[in-house]
Amino acid sequence: MKKRLKMFAVLAASLTVLSAASAFGGISASALNYSYARQGDVTYMVYDTYAIARKCNAAAVNVTIPETVSGKPVTTISAEAFKNCANLKKVKLPQNLKKINNSAFRNCTSLSEITIPYQVTAVGGYAFAGCTQLKGIIVDNPDMVMPESAAMNVGKNVKSQGLSIIYWNCYGKVGRKHLPTTIGNGLICPFRFGDVNEDCEYDIADAQMILNMYSEYLNGSSDGGYLISGFNRASADLSRDGSIGPEDASIASEYYVETMCGNDVGSPMAFAHNFMR
Repeated sequence: MKKRLKMFAVLAASLTVLSAASAFGGISASALNYSYARQGDVTYMVYDTYAIARKCNAAAVNVTIPETVSGKPVTTISAEAFKNCANLKKVKLPQNLKKINNSAFRNCTSLSEITIPYQVTAVGGYAFAGCTQLKGIIVDNPDMVMPESAAMNVGKNVKSQGLSIIYWNCYGKVGRKHLPTTIGNGLICPFRFGDVNEDCEYDIADAQMILNMYSEYLNGSSDGGYLISGFNRASADLSRDGSIGPEDASIASEYYVETMCGNDVGSPMAFAHNFMR
C-alpha cells in the first residue's frame, strides 16, 4: 500500500511540473523535436520555428552564419559553439540573432573583430574571453546586456593600450552615462548609428560625409587608425557589410527623405534593417 501511495505521489508531482511548464511555455512537443543540419563549417540544431548554431569546425577560418537554415531563422549561438576555434579570423552574424550564450567564442585567439546585431539582447559570460587578437566589437543594441566576464582578456595582444575597443550604439539614450567605461578588457567607445558627424541629427550631411569617407578610402588618404576607422564603420556602415560605400550613403539619404516627408520610419537603425530586407 505504501509503495502504491508513493508511486501516485510521484506521478502527481510529475503531472504538476509538466502542467506548470506547459502553462509557461517551458516544455512543448515542438521544443523537443529538432534535426541537425550542416552548412559550411557550422552544425545547426533546427527546431519547428528557429535554428541554433550548435558547433563549429575547429579548423574554420572565415564563417558567415546565414539568416536561415532549412527555412528557420538562426536566433541563437549555443554555449561553446566556437570555443577554441583558434584559426577563426572573421565571423558574420545574422540579423535574426537574439542571443549569444556562455563561452560562445571563448579562446578564439585569431578573431580580430565582430559585429553583434541589433536584435541581440544578451551576451553570455566569457563569450569572448581569451580572444587575444579581438581589437573591435560593435554592439548595435543600446540596451544589450554584456557581463564583465564576456570580455575578459580580450585584445591582450593588440598594440594600442592592450585593450579591445567596444563600439557601443547609444542611439535613443540621453547622453552616454548609461554605458560603463570598460567591460572586462574592452574600452567602451559610444557612437550613434547613422549620425556620422555627431551633431545629434540624421540628415543629408551624414550621407555626404559617408561619401567623403568612401572617397578617402579609395584614395588611400584615410589616416587608418583603428579607433577612428572602427568608429567610422560602426556609425557609417549602415548596411553592415563590413565596409563603407555608396550603398550606405543611399540608405542615409533614403532615411532623410522619408523623415522629411513626415513618414514614421523609426530609428536610423530600424530603418536601415528594414531597408536591407
